Amino acid sequence: MSRQEESWNNAPTESIFRILKKELIHHKQYETRVVARKSLIKYIEAFYNTI
Repeated sequence: MSRQEESWNNAPTESIFRILKKELIHHKQYETRVVARKSLIKYIEAFYNTI
């Protein structure tokens, strides 16, 4: 574990969430959480993992 002032440990996770928000979430409105979850899983498995 790092110290509190070393915030770079969260960088990979924050990068993934930023990409998801930018490329997927802000472009759509989801009716339910189930639909949103399926869309997210499809994006990660079909697009993000191929890069």
